[in-house]
Amino acid sequence: MARHGAAWRVVANHGRHGAARHGTARRGKARQIMAGEVLISFTYGVRNMAMQIDKMRWKLRFPNAGIKVETAHAEIMRIKEKNGGTVSQNQIIAEASNKKNPLHKLFTWDDGEAAQKYRLTEAGALLRSIEITYATLPDQTRRAFEVTTLKPAGDITKQTMYATAEEAASNPENHAALIAEAVRTLMAWRARFRYLQELSHLIERIDETIAELATK
Repeated sequence: MARHGAAWRVVANHGRHGAARHGTARRGKARQIMAGEVLISFTYGVRNMAMQIDKMRWKLRFPNAGIKVETAHAEIMRIKEKNGGTVSQNQIIAEASNKKNPLHKLFTWDDGEAAQKYRLTEAGALLRSIEITYATLPDQTRRAFEVTTLKPAGDITKQTMYATAEEAASNPENHAALIAEAVRTLMAWRARFRYLQELSHLIERIDETIAELATK
């Protein structure tokens, strides 16, 4: 599976690491994205790395109705391939409406517009609640599916579409959005707990991690 790397420049106004740092650019198209107060600039490149799923589990406290996570994952992948390589919440609901479908019990099947909107919420929660680890990264758990900006084939209507984590990251815009989300999360955690002296070393490491993106 192709994996994309990037050279980063981070300009941060959030603490001790406020200066811009520069990484060595790789071949590719230069891009920029804001993550809160951090401007991330990167040149998107490609390197090959096999990503084989080693383990799979439900997210803690997800109401899985006794359905095995492997069964749900396989069915979502089937729906995804049926619909051209990406999958939407509406597509999952349409398939799951069949009582024989393995995902059927994960949804509330009341009638009405409000019920359909609730099922969209349930479908989104389902897509975000399958967690995987890769054989090459056994200590890192992540979502199996991530939002991608791609639309359904032949459809001009903008929708929230999902792909596998690897496929979503292989799109430059999505890859940048994932990095920005990670940086925002780190900065929010830092802002919340920066007053706790016991966590000072961890907060320093967060600052260093953001700055080190310049060398990736």
